[in-house]
Amino acid sequence: MRFAILLIVAGVLLALPQASTASDCPHSAPRHATLDAAGATTLHVDARAGYLEIRGTSGSSEVRVKGEACAPNEDTLEDIELRTDRRGDTLYIEVETPDGNWRRHSPYLDLEIEAPEGLFLKVEDTSGNLKIEGVRGLDLDDNSGNIIVRDIADGVEIEDGSGELTISDVGGEVRVDDGSGSLEIEHVTGPVSIEDGSGEITVRDTEAGVEIVEDGSGSIELDHIGGDVLIQEDGSGSIRAENVAGDFIVERDGSGGIRYDDVEGRVEIP
Repeated sequence: MRFAILLIVAGVLLALPQASTASDCPHSAPRHATLDAAGATTLHVDARAGYLEIRGTSGSSEVRVKGEACAPNEDTLEDIELRTDRRGDTLYIEVETPDGNWRRHSPYLDLEIEAPEGLFLKVEDTSGNLKIEGVRGLDLDDNSGNIIVRDIADGVEIEDGSGELTISDVGGEVRVDDGSGSLEIEHVTGPVSIEDGSGEITVRDTEAGVEIVEDGSGSIELDHIGGDVLIQEDGSGSIRAENVAGDFIVERDGSGGIRYDDVEGRVEIP
Protein backbone atom coordinates (compact mmCIF):
# COMPACT_ATOMS: atom_id res chain seq x y z
CA MET A 1 0.00 0.00 0.00
CA ARG A 2 2.77 2.45 0.92
CA PHE A 3 4.57 1.69 -2.36
CA ALA A 4 1.37 2.32 -4.34
CA ILE A 5 0.83 5.65 -2.60
CA LEU A 6 4.39 6.70 -3.38
CA LEU A 7 3.87 5.86 -7.04
CA ILE A 8 0.69 7.94 -7.16
CA VAL A 9 2.38 10.94 -5.50
CA ALA A 10 5.32 10.67 -7.87
CA GLY A 11 2.97 10.63 -10.86
CA VAL A 12 1.15 13.72 -9.64
CA LEU A 13 4.42 15.59 -9.11
CA LEU A 14 5.60 14.70 -12.61
CA ALA A 15 2.33 15.96 -14.07
CA LEU A 16 2.66 19.36 -12.40
CA PRO A 17 4.32 22.26 -14.30
CA GLN A 18 8.00 22.33 -13.46
CA ALA A 19 9.97 25.49 -12.68
CA SER A 20 12.59 26.61 -15.19
CA THR A 21 16.14 25.53 -14.53
CA ALA A 22 19.50 26.44 -15.96
CA SER A 23 19.30 23.38 -18.23
CA ASP A 24 16.40 25.03 -20.09
CA CYS A 25 18.93 27.43 -21.61
CA PRO A 26 22.29 25.82 -22.46
CA HIS A 27 24.18 29.13 -22.79
CA SER A 28 23.01 32.56 -21.62
CA ALA A 29 24.40 36.06 -21.15
CA PRO A 30 22.97 39.50 -20.25
CA ARG A 31 22.33 42.23 -22.81
CA HIS A 32 21.74 45.70 -21.34
CA ALA A 33 21.48 49.22 -22.76
CA THR A 34 20.41 52.77 -21.84
CA LEU A 35 19.22 55.54 -24.16
CA ASP A 36 18.78 59.23 -23.46
CA ALA A 37 15.11 59.95 -24.27
CA ALA A 38 15.18 63.73 -23.79
CA GLY A 39 13.23 65.30 -26.66
CA ALA A 40 12.25 61.93 -28.16
CA THR A 41 8.65 61.24 -29.20
CA THR A 42 8.81 57.69 -30.59
CA LEU A 43 10.41 54.39 -29.58
CA HIS A 44 10.80 51.75 -32.29
CA VAL A 45 11.44 48.21 -31.04
CA ASP A 46 12.32 45.24 -33.30
CA ALA A 47 12.34 42.40 -30.80
CA ARG A 48 12.33 39.17 -32.86
CA ALA A 49 12.12 35.98 -30.72
CA GLY A 50 11.80 36.00 -26.93
CA TYR A 51 9.65 37.44 -24.17
CA LEU A 52 9.11 41.20 -24.37
CA GLU A 53 7.81 43.56 -21.69
CA ILE A 54 7.65 47.34 -22.08
CA ARG A 55 6.54 49.55 -19.19
CA GLY A 56 5.97 53.28 -19.26
CA THR A 57 7.34 55.18 -16.27
CA SER A 58 6.64 58.70 -15.08
CA GLY A 59 9.37 61.25 -14.42
CA SER A 60 12.01 59.40 -16.43
CA SER A 61 14.13 60.74 -19.31
CA GLU A 62 15.82 57.43 -20.13
CA VAL A 63 14.99 54.17 -21.84
CA ARG A 64 16.48 51.30 -19.87
CA VAL A 65 16.81 47.89 -21.49
CA LYS A 66 17.50 44.70 -19.55
CA GLY A 67 17.84 41.47 -21.48
CA GLU A 68 18.92 37.86 -21.24
CA ALA A 69 20.18 36.10 -24.37
CA CYS A 70 19.90 32.33 -24.78
CA ALA A 71 21.56 30.10 -27.38
CA PRO A 72 22.44 26.44 -27.97
CA ASN A 73 26.21 27.16 -27.96
CA GLU A 74 28.72 29.90 -27.16
CA ASP A 75 29.36 30.88 -30.79
CA THR A 76 25.67 31.45 -31.44
CA LEU A 77 25.33 33.31 -28.14
CA GLU A 78 27.96 35.83 -29.27
CA ASP A 79 25.94 36.48 -32.43
CA ILE A 80 22.85 37.63 -30.48
CA GLU A 81 23.11 41.41 -30.50
CA LEU A 82 21.19 44.25 -28.89
CA ARG A 83 21.55 47.42 -30.94
CA THR A 84 20.37 50.93 -30.05
CA ASP A 85 20.30 54.14 -32.04
CA ARG A 86 18.69 57.57 -32.24
CA ARG A 87 17.59 59.38 -35.38
CA GLY A 88 16.04 62.75 -34.72
CA ASP A 89 13.20 62.33 -32.25
CA THR A 90 12.97 58.52 -32.72
CA LEU A 91 14.79 55.95 -30.58
CA TYR A 92 15.58 52.49 -31.93
CA ILE A 93 16.08 49.16 -30.16
CA GLU A 94 16.86 46.25 -32.45
CA VAL A 95 17.59 42.61 -31.70
CA GLU A 96 19.72 40.59 -34.08
CA THR A 97 19.68 36.78 -33.80
CA PRO A 98 21.40 34.31 -36.15
CA ASP A 99 19.34 32.50 -38.76
CA GLY A 100 19.41 28.73 -39.21
CA ASN A 101 17.58 25.47 -38.67
CA TRP A 102 17.44 24.70 -34.96
CA ARG A 103 16.22 21.34 -33.74
CA ARG A 104 16.49 22.37 -30.10
CA HIS A 105 17.14 25.57 -28.17
CA SER A 106 16.59 28.16 -30.88
CA PRO A 107 18.38 31.42 -29.97
CA TYR A 108 16.30 34.20 -28.43
CA LEU A 109 16.58 37.35 -26.35
CA ASP A 110 14.16 38.12 -23.51
CA LEU A 111 13.75 41.87 -22.97
CA GLU A 112 12.37 44.13 -20.25
CA ILE A 113 12.22 47.79 -21.26
CA GLU A 114 11.35 50.82 -19.14
CA ALA A 115 10.52 53.94 -21.14
CA PRO A 116 9.08 57.41 -20.45
CA GLU A 117 5.29 57.22 -20.46
CA GLY A 118 5.00 60.00 -23.07
CA LEU A 119 6.58 57.95 -25.88
CA PHE A 120 4.66 56.45 -28.80
CA LEU A 121 5.69 52.84 -29.46
CA LYS A 122 6.19 51.07 -32.78
CA VAL A 123 6.88 47.41 -32.04
CA GLU A 124 7.72 44.49 -34.32
CA ASP A 125 7.91 41.05 -32.71
CA THR A 126 8.24 37.62 -34.28
CA SER A 127 7.51 35.19 -31.44
CA GLY A 128 7.15 35.03 -27.68
CA ASN A 129 4.72 36.45 -25.15
CA LEU A 130 4.44 40.21 -24.94
CA LYS A 131 3.22 42.77 -22.40
CA ILE A 132 3.01 46.54 -22.97
CA GLU A 133 1.57 49.08 -20.55
CA GLY A 134 1.62 52.73 -19.56
CA VAL A 135 2.71 54.51 -22.77
CA ARG A 136 1.20 57.20 -25.01
CA GLY A 137 0.26 55.09 -28.01
CA LEU A 138 1.04 51.77 -29.69
CA ASP A 139 1.45 50.39 -33.21
CA LEU A 140 2.20 46.66 -32.89
CA ASP A 141 2.98 44.01 -35.51
CA ASP A 142 3.27 40.59 -33.87
CA ASN A 143 3.55 37.13 -35.40
CA SER A 144 2.82 34.72 -32.54
CA GLY A 145 2.52 34.66 -28.77
CA ASN A 146 0.09 35.87 -26.12
CA ILE A 147 -0.26 39.65 -25.81
CA ILE A 148 -1.38 41.91 -22.96
CA VAL A 149 -1.79 45.63 -23.71
CA ARG A 150 -3.16 48.04 -21.10
CA ASP A 151 -3.14 51.62 -19.90
CA ILE A 152 -2.46 53.25 -23.29
CA ALA A 153 -3.25 56.97 -23.44
CA ASP A 154 -3.89 57.77 -27.12
CA GLY A 155 -4.90 54.66 -29.03
CA VAL A 156 -3.79 51.21 -30.18
CA GLU A 157 -3.33 49.57 -33.57
CA ILE A 158 -2.39 45.87 -33.60
CA GLU A 159 -1.77 43.31 -36.32
CA ASP A 160 -1.48 39.89 -34.69
CA GLY A 161 -0.88 36.46 -36.18
CA SER A 162 -1.79 33.99 -33.46
CA GLY A 163 -2.16 33.84 -29.70
CA GLU A 164 -4.44 35.31 -27.06
CA LEU A 165 -4.82 39.10 -27.17
CA THR A 166 -6.06 41.22 -24.24
CA ILE A 167 -6.47 45.01 -24.51
CA SER A 168 -7.75 47.22 -21.68
CA ASP A 169 -7.84 50.83 -20.51
CA VAL A 170 -7.20 52.65 -23.78
CA GLY A 171 -7.83 56.38 -24.12
CA GLY A 172 -8.55 56.50 -27.83
CA GLU A 173 -9.23 54.32 -30.85
CA VAL A 174 -8.51 50.57 -30.98
CA ARG A 175 -7.92 48.86 -34.33
CA VAL A 176 -7.15 45.12 -34.43
CA ASP A 177 -6.39 42.75 -37.31
CA ASP A 178 -6.18 39.35 -35.61
CA GLY A 179 -5.42 35.98 -37.17
CA SER A 180 -6.29 33.38 -34.56
CA GLY A 181 -6.73 33.17 -30.81
CA SER A 182 -9.15 34.75 -28.37
CA LEU A 183 -9.54 38.55 -28.34
CA GLU A 184 -10.72 40.54 -25.32
CA ILE A 185 -11.12 44.34 -25.30
CA GLU A 186 -12.48 46.46 -22.43
CA HIS A 187 -12.50 50.00 -21.04
CA VAL A 188 -11.92 51.95 -24.27
CA THR A 189 -12.88 55.59 -24.85
CA GLY A 190 -12.62 55.62 -28.65
CA PRO A 191 -14.19 53.52 -31.41
CA VAL A 192 -13.19 49.85 -31.80
CA SER A 193 -12.58 48.21 -35.20
CA ILE A 194 -11.88 44.47 -35.55
CA GLU A 195 -10.95 42.05 -38.33
CA ASP A 196 -10.63 38.51 -36.98
CA GLY A 197 -9.88 35.11 -38.43
CA SER A 198 -10.82 32.70 -35.65
CA GLY A 199 -11.31 32.73 -31.91
CA GLU A 200 -13.72 34.24 -29.43
CA ILE A 201 -14.24 38.02 -29.41
CA THR A 202 -15.30 39.86 -26.25
CA VAL A 203 -15.75 43.65 -26.13
CA ARG A 204 -17.19 45.45 -23.14
CA ASP A 205 -17.34 48.85 -21.47
CA THR A 206 -16.61 51.17 -24.40
CA GLU A 207 -17.57 54.84 -24.65
CA ALA A 208 -17.92 54.72 -28.46
CA GLY A 209 -19.10 52.21 -31.05
CA VAL A 210 -17.78 48.85 -32.24
CA GLU A 211 -17.32 47.74 -35.85
CA ILE A 212 -16.47 44.15 -36.70
CA VAL A 213 -15.47 44.24 -40.35
CA GLU A 214 -15.06 40.48 -40.66
CA ASP A 215 -15.05 37.51 -38.30
CA GLY A 216 -14.27 34.03 -39.56
CA SER A 217 -15.28 31.81 -36.67
CA GLY A 218 -15.84 32.00 -32.93
CA SER A 219 -18.42 33.60 -30.69
CA ILE A 220 -18.88 37.39 -30.37
CA GLU A 221 -19.84 38.87 -26.98
CA LEU A 222 -20.60 42.61 -26.70
CA ASP A 223 -21.69 44.33 -23.48
CA HIS A 224 -22.04 47.99 -22.42
CA ILE A 225 -21.18 49.54 -25.77
CA GLY A 226 -21.40 53.35 -25.83
CA GLY A 227 -22.33 53.73 -29.52
CA ASP A 228 -23.44 51.76 -32.57
CA VAL A 229 -22.54 48.11 -33.15
CA LEU A 230 -21.98 47.10 -36.78
CA ILE A 231 -21.03 43.55 -37.73
CA GLN A 232 -20.40 43.53 -41.46
CA GLU A 233 -19.66 39.84 -41.96
CA ASP A 234 -19.66 36.91 -39.55
CA GLY A 235 -18.78 33.38 -40.59
CA SER A 236 -19.74 31.04 -37.78
CA GLY A 237 -20.34 31.31 -34.06
CA SER A 238 -22.96 32.90 -31.84
CA ILE A 239 -23.45 36.67 -31.45
CA ARG A 240 -24.71 38.29 -28.25
CA ALA A 241 -25.09 42.04 -27.70
CA GLU A 242 -26.34 43.67 -24.48
CA ASN A 243 -26.58 47.24 -23.23
CA VAL A 244 -25.91 48.97 -26.55
CA ALA A 245 -26.35 52.76 -26.56
CA GLY A 246 -26.83 52.97 -30.35
CA ASP A 247 -27.90 50.72 -33.23
CA PHE A 248 -27.22 46.99 -33.47
CA ILE A 249 -26.75 45.89 -37.07
CA VAL A 250 -25.57 42.55 -38.47
CA GLU A 251 -25.26 42.71 -42.25
CA ARG A 252 -24.19 39.13 -43.05
CA ASP A 253 -24.15 36.08 -40.79
CA GLY A 254 -23.17 32.52 -41.67
CA SER A 255 -24.15 30.23 -38.80
CA GLY A 256 -24.82 30.60 -35.09
CA GLY A 257 -27.56 32.28 -33.12
CA ILE A 258 -27.96 36.04 -32.61
CA ARG A 259 -29.20 37.38 -29.26
CA TYR A 260 -29.58 40.97 -28.10
CA ASP A 261 -30.99 42.83 -25.13
CA ASP A 262 -31.33 46.49 -24.09
CA VAL A 263 -30.46 48.09 -27.44
CA GLU A 264 -31.41 51.79 -27.49
CA GLY A 265 -31.23 52.26 -31.29
CA ARG A 266 -32.60 50.24 -34.17
CA VAL A 267 -31.92 46.54 -34.68
CA GLU A 268 -31.23 44.99 -38.08
CA ILE A 269 -30.26 41.33 -38.29
CA PRO A 270 -30.44 38.72 -41.07
